[in-house]
Amino acid sequence: MGIFHVVNSAGAAIGKDNLAPHDLRRTYAQLGYEAGVSITQISKLLGHASVSTTQRYLNLELDLEVTVSDFVSVG
Repeated sequence: MGIFHVVNSAGAAIGKDNLAPHDLRRTYAQLGYEAGVSITQISKLLGHASVSTTQRYLNLELDLEVTVSDFVSVG
């Protein structure tokens, strides 16, 4: 029995038809992000080559209203 079938069957048993292993992976990442785990850490845990991949994976958009450069003083 493959992992897809195991996850799909377990999902059906709790009323989540069409649950797939990738859904669990995405939920794992989302819960970590919401709990305050850094995007860099999540990216490494998921095995993404780039943090930008993880941002797209979690449907995150950069908030450019306030950036680090706003707090850097020169001189």
